[in-house]
Amino acid sequence: GTAGSQTAGAVALLVGLALGRAGLELRSSLFAPNLADLKSLLAVSLPAALDSLSIAMGQLVFMGMVNSLGDASRGAHGIALGWEALGFLTGAAFGTAGMTLVGQNLGAGSPAEARRCGWTAFLMGAVAMSMMGILFHQAAQPMFGLFCPRPEQAPIMRLGVPVLQLVAFSMPALSAVIVLTSVLRGAGDSAHPLVYTWIGFLGVRLPLAALLALDSVTVPGLIKLAGAGMGLYGCWLAMQADIHVRGALFLWRFQGDDWLKTRV
Repeated sequence: GTAGSQTAGAVALLVGLALGRAGLELRSSLFAPNLADLKSLLAVSLPAALDSLSIAMGQLVFMGMVNSLGDASRGAHGIALGWEALGFLTGAAFGTAGMTLVGQNLGAGSPAEARRCGWTAFLMGAVAMSMMGILFHQAAQPMFGLFCPRPEQAPIMRLGVPVLQLVAFSMPALSAVIVLTSVLRGAGDSAHPLVYTWIGFLGVRLPLAALLALDSVTVPGLIKLAGAGMGLYGCWLAMQADIHVRGALFLWRFQGDDWLKTRV
């Protein structure tokens, strides 16, 4: 089903381009490689691709840590992420809009307007995601109840409701991560999001999750550390810490002027 829907979407997109859409038209002459254009595209796309790959790998390691906590934690984590997706997919929509407008205005030689569009996209995304966060916090119990209606699923409810409520407090920071990643990519600055991903996952989320979630952590070749043993809640605390650190880094980068000077 997924493969079929993606194929149909790709065909529809190609047909739309072939017919001409929003000033874009697919012509056979455009398939001839242009080395200058390819170089510019790769300068933006390679760091962005490595960023996405780094996030996926970090999530796999993080998921492995959650899976080690047992079936109830695994189930609660999956359900909570499914609900959280309503928030970050909303932010992704504002990120796409911000990326488009920032790229257009920088191309038109209007850096002040590009900055305004970026801030507007972030603030709108933060408001929308924060509203979703309020919903997560206040309605976490019935939201989990939709997936866990049977009494034997009570352990999943017990573990999942607190983490879904916890994520409500990171929605503004998550908006900064999601929206400003797209905005900076629209400006051609895709290297800094990659660095921030490495800092967030390798420097904050994964080591902190191990210390907070597990009873003990063995550092290969060094020492064995006592963990907090907080289980799934500890993993999500580490995730929130990562989001806030990266959110602060993105805001710091965006409020400066260097990203406006990126050349592609």
